[in-house]
Amino acid sequence: MNDTILYIYDQKFSVEQRLRGVFAFARTRGWLVERVEASRANLSMERLAGFWHAQGAIVEGGLANPADYVPSVFGRLRLPVVYCDDGESEFRGRRTSVRHDSRETTMTATRALLDLHLPHYAYI
Repeated sequence: MNDTILYIYDQKFSVEQRLRGVFAFARTRGWLVERVEASRANLSMERLAGFWHAQGAIVEGGLANPADYVPSVFGRLRLPVVYCDDGESEFRGRRTSVRHDSRETTMTATRALLDLHLPHYAYI
């Protein structure tokens, strides 16, 4: 049986690219990743973790109701959790998190585009 990791997100934020990376990494480890849309879960973290026999969780920082996913909830369950781009106010205290560096991403993209020497660019 594969270890299951819960990926908790909110549909109103775009997480598809990050999810692709998580799925790719999970495949190399033999993990099963279950997507959990926070606003539709209607289950406590205890029930979600129990149902999936989760070995860990990844929580997107842009949740509509982050109070349901604070570190103390996962601590009670002894469930490791990593927060992606967590908000400082929502997750105060000790936590493991990954922060997206928007400035560095922009600089890398800019360098790649300039190296193409195209006469016109569009930004979306």
